[in-house]
Amino acid sequence: MTRNLQLVFATIIVVAISYYMELLPLIGLWVLFLIYEYRALINFRKLPFVLAMLILAAHFLRWGSFFLAGIAVLIPVLLLIKQRWVISFLRAITWFATAFWGLYSTTMILERLAQGDDWIRLTFIMLAVTVFTWWSGHQLFTVRAEYVAIDVDDNTTDTAEEA
Repeated sequence: MTRNLQLVFATIIVVAISYYMELLPLIGLWVLFLIYEYRALINFRKLPFVLAMLILAAHFLRWGSFFLAGIAVLIPVLLLIKQRWVISFLRAITWFATAFWGLYSTTMILERLAQGDDWIRLTFIMLAVTVFTWWSGHQLFTVRAEYVAIDVDDNTTDTAEEA
Protein backbone atom coordinates (compact mmCIF):
# COMPACT_ATOMS: atom_id res chain seq x y z
CA MET A 1 0.00 0.00 0.00
CA THR A 2 1.40 3.39 -0.93
CA ARG A 3 2.05 6.16 1.57
CA ASN A 4 -0.74 8.36 0.17
CA LEU A 5 -3.31 5.58 0.41
CA GLN A 6 -2.28 4.87 3.99
CA LEU A 7 -2.77 8.54 4.88
CA VAL A 8 -6.22 8.56 3.26
CA PHE A 9 -7.32 5.52 5.28
CA ALA A 10 -5.82 6.97 8.46
CA THR A 11 -7.63 10.25 7.83
CA ILE A 12 -10.96 8.45 7.44
CA ILE A 13 -10.38 6.55 10.68
CA VAL A 14 -9.34 9.68 12.63
CA VAL A 15 -12.33 11.68 11.39
CA ALA A 16 -14.74 8.81 12.18
CA ILE A 17 -13.36 8.36 15.70
CA SER A 18 -13.30 12.11 16.30
CA TYR A 19 -16.89 12.50 15.12
CA TYR A 20 -18.11 9.58 17.21
CA MET A 21 -16.32 10.74 20.34
CA GLU A 22 -16.92 14.47 19.64
CA LEU A 23 -13.22 15.29 19.69
CA LEU A 24 -12.90 18.14 17.22
CA PRO A 25 -9.38 19.09 18.39
CA LEU A 26 -8.22 15.66 17.22
CA ILE A 27 -9.33 16.53 13.68
CA GLY A 28 -7.45 19.83 13.94
CA LEU A 29 -4.27 18.08 15.03
CA TRP A 30 -4.63 15.60 12.18
CA VAL A 31 -5.02 18.44 9.67
CA LEU A 32 -1.85 20.04 11.03
CA PHE A 33 -0.06 16.70 10.60
CA LEU A 34 -1.25 16.44 6.99
CA ILE A 35 -0.09 19.99 6.28
CA TYR A 36 3.31 19.10 7.73
CA GLU A 37 3.43 15.86 5.74
CA TYR A 38 2.56 17.56 2.44
CA ARG A 39 4.20 20.92 3.05
CA ALA A 40 6.13 20.71 -0.22
CA LEU A 41 2.88 20.39 -2.19
CA ILE A 42 1.01 23.21 -0.43
CA ASN A 43 1.51 26.70 -1.78
CA PHE A 44 1.33 28.78 1.40
CA ARG A 45 0.94 31.99 -0.60
CA LYS A 46 -2.54 30.82 -1.65
CA LEU A 47 -3.55 29.73 1.84
CA PRO A 48 -4.59 33.21 3.12
CA PHE A 49 -7.03 33.57 0.22
CA VAL A 50 -8.55 30.17 0.95
CA LEU A 51 -8.88 31.05 4.65
CA ALA A 52 -10.46 34.43 3.82
CA MET A 53 -13.06 32.71 1.64
CA LEU A 54 -13.77 30.15 4.37
CA ILE A 55 -14.31 32.94 6.90
CA LEU A 56 -16.69 34.61 4.46
CA ALA A 57 -18.51 31.31 3.93
CA ALA A 58 -18.84 30.82 7.68
CA HIS A 59 -20.38 34.26 7.95
CA PHE A 60 -22.86 33.48 5.18
CA LEU A 61 -23.76 30.23 6.95
CA ARG A 62 -24.42 32.23 10.12
CA TRP A 63 -26.93 34.25 8.10
CA GLY A 64 -28.47 31.02 6.84
CA SER A 65 -27.50 31.63 3.20
CA PHE A 66 -26.33 28.22 2.05
CA PHE A 67 -26.10 29.37 -1.58
CA LEU A 68 -23.64 32.21 -0.86
CA ALA A 69 -21.70 29.98 1.52
CA GLY A 70 -21.38 27.34 -1.18
CA ILE A 71 -20.14 29.92 -3.68
CA ALA A 72 -17.59 31.25 -1.17
CA VAL A 73 -16.32 27.71 -0.53
CA LEU A 74 -16.06 26.89 -4.23
CA ILE A 75 -14.31 30.11 -5.29
CA PRO A 76 -10.82 28.92 -4.19
CA VAL A 77 -11.18 25.97 -6.58
CA LEU A 78 -10.53 28.50 -9.35
CA LEU A 79 -6.91 28.58 -8.16
CA LEU A 80 -6.48 25.27 -9.93
CA ILE A 81 -6.93 27.01 -13.31
CA LYS A 82 -3.44 28.19 -14.24
CA GLN A 83 -4.34 31.33 -16.20
CA ARG A 84 -3.71 34.96 -15.28
CA TRP A 85 -7.31 36.09 -15.63
CA VAL A 86 -8.12 33.82 -12.69
CA ILE A 87 -5.79 35.78 -10.40
CA SER A 88 -7.30 39.09 -11.55
CA PHE A 89 -10.79 37.71 -10.98
CA LEU A 90 -9.93 36.40 -7.51
CA ARG A 91 -8.31 39.70 -6.56
CA ALA A 92 -11.51 41.49 -7.59
CA ILE A 93 -13.46 39.08 -5.40
CA THR A 94 -11.22 39.91 -2.45
CA TRP A 95 -11.83 43.63 -3.08
CA PHE A 96 -15.57 43.01 -2.97
CA ALA A 97 -15.18 40.85 0.14
CA THR A 98 -13.10 43.59 1.81
CA ALA A 99 -15.76 46.17 0.94
CA PHE A 100 -18.42 43.81 2.32
CA TRP A 101 -16.54 43.40 5.59
CA GLY A 102 -16.06 47.17 5.86
CA LEU A 103 -19.74 47.93 5.31
CA TYR A 104 -20.88 45.10 7.55
CA SER A 105 -18.46 46.25 10.26
CA THR A 106 -19.87 49.76 10.13
CA THR A 107 -23.42 48.43 10.40
CA MET A 108 -22.58 46.18 13.35
CA ILE A 109 -20.70 48.94 15.19
CA LEU A 110 -23.57 51.38 14.72
CA GLU A 111 -26.01 48.77 16.03
CA ARG A 112 -23.84 48.18 19.09
CA LEU A 113 -23.59 51.93 19.71
CA ALA A 114 -27.36 52.33 19.40
CA GLN A 115 -27.93 49.52 21.90
CA GLY A 116 -25.31 50.86 24.29
CA ASP A 117 -23.29 47.64 24.13
CA ASP A 118 -19.50 47.22 24.04
CA TRP A 119 -18.31 48.05 20.52
CA ILE A 120 -14.53 48.36 20.86
CA ARG A 121 -13.81 44.62 20.82
CA LEU A 122 -16.09 44.21 17.81
CA THR A 123 -14.21 47.00 16.04
CA PHE A 124 -10.85 45.30 16.51
CA ILE A 125 -12.16 41.90 15.44
CA MET A 126 -13.86 43.24 12.32
CA LEU A 127 -10.83 45.38 11.48
CA ALA A 128 -8.63 42.28 11.70
CA VAL A 129 -10.98 40.31 9.43
CA THR A 130 -11.17 43.17 6.91
CA VAL A 131 -7.39 43.69 6.81
CA PHE A 132 -6.78 39.93 6.55
CA THR A 133 -9.17 39.70 3.59
CA TRP A 134 -7.46 42.62 1.86
CA TRP A 135 -4.02 41.12 2.57
CA SER A 136 -5.08 37.73 1.18
CA GLY A 137 -5.94 39.42 -2.12
CA HIS A 138 -2.63 41.24 -2.06
CA GLN A 139 -0.82 37.92 -1.59
CA LEU A 140 -2.21 36.78 -4.94
CA PHE A 141 0.21 39.22 -6.62
CA THR A 142 3.07 36.91 -5.67
CA VAL A 143 1.24 33.89 -7.09
CA ARG A 144 0.64 35.53 -10.47
CA ALA A 145 4.08 34.58 -11.84
CA GLU A 146 3.08 30.90 -11.76
CA TYR A 147 0.10 31.46 -14.03
CA VAL A 148 0.10 31.50 -17.83
CA ALA A 149 -1.04 34.37 -20.02
CA ILE A 150 -3.05 33.36 -23.09
CA ASP A 151 -2.59 35.49 -26.19
CA VAL A 152 -5.98 35.78 -27.87
CA ASP A 153 -4.62 36.61 -31.36
CA ASP A 154 -2.59 33.51 -32.11
CA ASN A 155 -3.64 31.17 -29.25
CA THR A 156 -0.11 30.86 -27.92
CA THR A 157 0.80 30.85 -24.27
CA ASP A 158 3.52 32.87 -22.59
CA THR A 159 4.79 32.37 -19.11
CA ALA A 160 5.20 35.34 -16.81
CA GLU A 161 8.95 35.36 -17.31
CA GLU A 162 8.63 35.73 -21.09
CA ALA A 163 5.80 38.29 -21.02
